[in-house]
Amino acid sequence: MRLKIIIAGLLTGLIAFAPMAAMADETETLRIILTGDHYVLPAKKGRGGFAKLATVVKQERAGAEHSIFVHSGDAYSPS
Repeated sequence: MRLKIIIAGLLTGLIAFAPMAAMADETETLRIILTGDHYVLPAKKGRGGFAKLATVVKQERAGAEHSIFVHSGDAYSPS
């Protein structure tokens, strides 16, 4: 009886995940760009700071068809 339950569970798992295996050739890449805890971003000699951050984010987004930019906070003062 125990063997039947195990076999039934395995078959159910194979049937449930079969559509996912069929779609495996149609995958996409998602680039997640995360930033945070940068309340001190000094600009040295006119370079850096939030302007530099914006440039880096634009470059990263340009290199990926699908991307998400997430800012996790702490931009003005430490928590």
